[in-house]
Amino acid sequence: MANQPVILTIDSLTDKGDGIAQLDQRRIFVSGALPGEEVAVALKDVKPRYAQGELLYVRQASADRAEPFCAHSDCGGCQIGTLAYPAQLAMKTQRVAQALAAKGIDAEVAPCIGMDSPLKFRNKALYNVLKQKGKAEIGFFKKHSHELVATDDCPVQADQVAPLVALMRDWMREFGVLAYDEASHSGQVRGLMVRNGQHSGQWLGGVG
Repeated sequence: MANQPVILTIDSLTDKGDGIAQLDQRRIFVSGALPGEEVAVALKDVKPRYAQGELLYVRQASADRAEPFCAHSDCGGCQIGTLAYPAQLAMKTQRVAQALAAKGIDAEVAPCIGMDSPLKFRNKALYNVLKQKGKAEIGFFKKHSHELVATDDCPVQADQVAPLVALMRDWMREFGVLAYDEASHSGQVRGLMVRNGQHSGQWLGGVG
């Protein structure tokens, strides 16, 4: 069964944003798939009760599927970034109602209140710093891997983050500061943290 392409219908999402389908009494978790979609999947890590599925292509897309808002969407940081924002809000409302019902609480849940623009809202960024082709690169790990998706820009971070990350990367390259090398477990910088003090207006940075 493992690695054999199968066609599945996604019926819901996990709290991590992975699609869930059923196959032969197993739950199949598919990153990047949305509820209502028919998808082609390669099965990985098959267990008696569940398996991971690698999304090959979307055979029938959800009406709520939206175009990725980021050129680096494969970093995996915005798990439901391809789900239209109104559908995201409806899903969150439903999750609260389900959580209450699971505890035997019968309550009417008001609709989730969204933002005017659901971007640039995060005030903290944790970047990975790795040696790539002999030079320092900064970015995020692709989901379920240590494959670095190098990026200066992140649409959900504040505008000031991109130039700060670029400045750090350029400084490391110019002065020969060694990025972490996973093969040899060596290097001087392995991570970068940038944080916005929203009330103070100050920025905090750190490396490790």
